[in-house]
Amino acid sequence: MHPGEKPFSKESSFLVPSLSLGETEFLQALYHEASRLGKLGPLFPGMVYYNVSGYLMKNLWPELYESRREQDGTILGYAANESGWQGKLNSLRSVLDTASGTARIDKNFVMEGPQFLALCRVTAPAHSDPATGEQKPQMSDHSTGSEATEPESAASRLAIVLLSSEDPGLHYSLRKDPESRFESEGRTFQHFRVQGEAKAVRFQIVSASRYRRFGPVFMMREITGLGAIAAGILNSAGQVPTDSLAYLERAGQNRANGRPTRQDLITARGFIHQLCESVTSHHPLWDRLDSAPE
Repeated sequence: MHPGEKPFSKESSFLVPSLSLGETEFLQALYHEASRLGKLGPLFPGMVYYNVSGYLMKNLWPELYESRREQDGTILGYAANESGWQGKLNSLRSVLDTASGTARIDKNFVMEGPQFLALCRVTAPAHSDPATGEQKPQMSDHSTGSEATEPESAASRLAIVLLSSEDPGLHYSLRKDPESRFESEGRTFQHFRVQGEAKAVRFQIVSASRYRRFGPVFMMREITGLGAIAAGILNSAGQVPTDSLAYLERAGQNRANGRPTRQDLITARGFIHQLCESVTSHHPLWDRLDSAPE
């Protein structure tokens, strides 16, 4: 983070973290803001933005990460979840046609905002080998849209697609489950189911094997971020967890080194359980997290 830069900017009623924050700085900022505000709503969208979209871009789309870092202030969601996919990449129904740049989207959870990122399978049009007449797949080269022959099949590739939320080909259905609605200063931050076809603003092609190294870390990052918020809310209620500050340092360092540890997750879940037991008025997402299997 640059000298004098604030850890959060404000988008409407919701706080947006700077992507320049280090991992420990980020967890500490969540803790202090939760201690001040005493609630999840204003912090949740920004927490997901830094932990998931920011981490994804930093590792798999650094050019977009740098441009977002320079223009901090708006939340960018990441949509991977689909009905029935159970985390299996080959079960994704969302598909990008790399030749046309058109994406067919079918996503369960899309955060509101002017744009969002979507995980898609890749299809590539066939072209004829002039020597043999054999049909071969054609791939688009990263986010440029230029055609390049690739030795790997389309099945081994994924696309991270940047889409405009206002594309007329997308159709939105508001999620009404209370766990996906967040209130702050009279405004509601919402999630949607999204289906349809849309033109990619940009896209990045990544190998499925490389994505698999980072995908499992998203939930770990969210749990440790939520642990920092839970500890802050407990602090706001006068119930300071004894090891909360040590947790922020330890989990922040482990996140910076690649991923949170099992102990970090256990500590975070302990804070969440304590919040559910002792803070009478709390967001329903806490109860769902507390009842989820480890």
